Amino acid sequence: MYLIKPLSSHVANQIAAGEVVQRPSSVVKELLENAIDSGADVIELRLKKGGKQEIHIVDNGSGIYAEDIELAFTRHATSKIQKAEDLFKLTTNGFRGEALASIAAISEVELRTNTNSEPSGYLFRIAGNESDKPVECVCKKGSSLRIKNLFFNIPARRNFLKSDQVEYKHCLEEFTRIALLHAEISFKFFHNDQLIFDLQPENRRGRIQHLISKKINAQLIPIQEVTDAVEVDGFIVKPEFAKKTRGQQYFFVNNRFTRSPYLHKAVVDAFEGLLLRESIPGYFIELRVPSDKVDVNIHPTKSEVKFEENHLIFTYLKTAIKHALGQYGVHSSLEFDLDPNLLPSYKTITTDVKETPQIKVNSNFNPFSKASTTEIKANRELYVQEESFSSISFVEDEVQGELAYEKVNFELYTDQHLHWSNKYIVVVDGNGELLVIDQYRAHQRIIYESMLKKITLEKGGSQSLLFPVVIKYDIHDLTRFKEIEGHLIEMGFVFETKSDHEIELQSVPNFYPIAKCEVLFEDLIKALEENDEQNAQLSFADITAKTISKHMAIRGGESLNFEARKKIITDLNQCKEQLLSPFNKKIYIRISQNEISKKMF
Repeated sequence: MYLIKPLSSHVANQIAAGEVVQRPSSVVKELLENAIDSGADVIELRLKKGGKQEIHIVDNGSGIYAEDIELAFTRHATSKIQKAEDLFKLTTNGFRGEALASIAAISEVELRTNTNSEPSGYLFRIAGNESDKPVECVCKKGSSLRIKNLFFNIPARRNFLKSDQVEYKHCLEEFTRIALLHAEISFKFFHNDQLIFDLQPENRRGRIQHLISKKINAQLIPIQEVTDAVEVDGFIVKPEFAKKTRGQQYFFVNNRFTRSPYLHKAVVDAFEGLLLRESIPGYFIELRVPSDKVDVNIHPTKSEVKFEENHLIFTYLKTAIKHALGQYGVHSSLEFDLDPNLLPSYKTITTDVKETPQIKVNSNFNPFSKASTTEIKANRELYVQEESFSSISFVEDEVQGELAYEKVNFELYTDQHLHWSNKYIVVVDGNGELLVIDQYRAHQRIIYESMLKKITLEKGGSQSLLFPVVIKYDIHDLTRFKEIEGHLIEMGFVFETKSDHEIELQSVPNFYPIAKCEVLFEDLIKALEENDEQNAQLSFADITAKTISKHMAIRGGESLNFEARKKIITDLNQCKEQLLSPFNKKIYIRISQNEISKKMF
C-alpha cells in the first residue's frame, strides 16, 4: 500500500496560492507587475469593495498569443527566464511563473487579450480547476484581466479578510509602490467607480507629489550618490516633517519594491539626533546594485532581497543620507545648537594660587601593627558602594508573566505623604513601609479605567464646536483615518468630509480636550497598525483608552499641590488594578524598614 501520493495540480495550486495570494492587494501587485513586464505604458486598475468582489486591470502591453493562454495559467510557466543563470540577471518584475496559476486556483478569472498581430483577440475563463477553451472575441491590443470573488472556494480564507476599507488601504499601498517606481507610465485607479488617481508620465518628484501630497514637494531633500557597489538615488523627507505613523518609507532595489528592516535602520541612524521621539523618517530611495550581487529569489512575494555585501550597502546608504542632510543645512541641534546654559562658566576659572597645598604624614604609622590594620579596614568600608535610594527607578521593561494581584488601601494614607522630585508621591502604610508611587503611571491607570468605562458603557455626550476644526490629510492618511472613523463616531466625535483631503471636526466627546484631537487620531492610527502587526487582537475601546491615558496623564516632573496629590492617591485606590499601568509598567514600589536599616548601618 502506498501512503505517499503526488498531489493533484489543483491542490498544489491552492497550496501555492496561500504563499502568493494573501489578500486582494497581492493580486493587485502581481497583475500590475505583469502589465509592466508586458511593455505597457498605459494601465488602468479598478476595484470593487476593496478588491474582495472584483479586481480589473487593463493594459496596452504586448498581450498573450492564443497558443500560450492556457499555458500561462499553469505553474512555473513563464516567458521571463529560461535557465537558472537568468535568476542572477533579472530585468523583469516577475520570474517565478506562479502568479496566474495561484490566482486562478482561488478566484474566477476572465482574460481578454490581443497581440495585435492576430486578426482578433481571445477570451479565456478559468475558475478553480475548471476552465474553458480560449474563444475569439473583439478587444483592444493588450490584456484585460478581471478577477472576481477572491477565495470563493476557500471560505475559511475569505473569512479572514478584513473590512472593505482595510483591504482597499492595502491595495492602495501596493498601487502606490508600483506607480512611484514607474513614473514613466500612465496609471488610472478607480475604487467603486470613483476615480482615485489619474497619473500621467512625469519625473519621480512629480509622481511623489501626485501620489502622496502636493505640499510634500517643499519637504523633500534629493539624495544621489554613485559608488562601485551601489547607486543611491531618490529623496528623503526633512526631519521636521517626520510622522509617528508609517507610510512614507519606500525602498526600491533594482526596480523592485523591497522591505528591509536592515536598510531602514541605516536611514534611522543617519537621522540620529534630528527626529522627535517616536517619529519615523520618510524616504523614497532607489538602490541600484549589480544583479550578480543581489538575490531577489528569497520569498514568493519577491519583496525581500539579500545583498552579497550587506554591511557595505548599509554604510554607503547611511553616508549618502548624512551627506544630503549636510548639503541642505540640516544638522543635529545636539551638535551645533548647544544651550549656553550647559557650557561651563569660564569666568570662574582663575590662575591665582591662594594657598599652597599641604601634605600631612603620620610619622608614627606602622602598617604591621594590629591597630593600623583595623584602621585600614575601617577606611576601606567607607568607600564600599552600596545601593542608595537614588538608584530607585521605574524605568524598566514591561512586567512579563503571571503577576500576584496586590490590592492596597491607599486612601488610608492620603494625609501622610510627600512629593519627591515632582515625580513620585511617597506615602507610609500601616506597617511602616514606604510606598513610592510614580504619579504619571498612576494617573495613566486612573484615566485608562475611567475612559474604558465611558467608551464602552456610557457612550454619549458630545459638545458641538463653535468653530469647527479642519484636519488635512493626504490620500493615504485619509484612508487610514476612515478605518477608525466609525469607532470615533460611536465615542461622540462628529465629522464631515469637506474634500478628498479635508475632514471637519464638528463635535467632540465631553471628556476629551479639543486641542489634542488631531494628535489622538494620529496616535490611534499608529496603535491600530501596531496591534495588527503584532496580531494582539485588542479591542478598539482598549486601544483608545490606552492612547487617551498617555495623552492626558500628568507628566513626571510636573509640580502638584497637596490636594492634587491626594486626589491621585484616592482615585488610584478606586482602580481595579493598582500595581500596573495600562502599558504593564509598575505604578509603585515598596521600601521596607529592614531595607532602610541595612542602608543606615
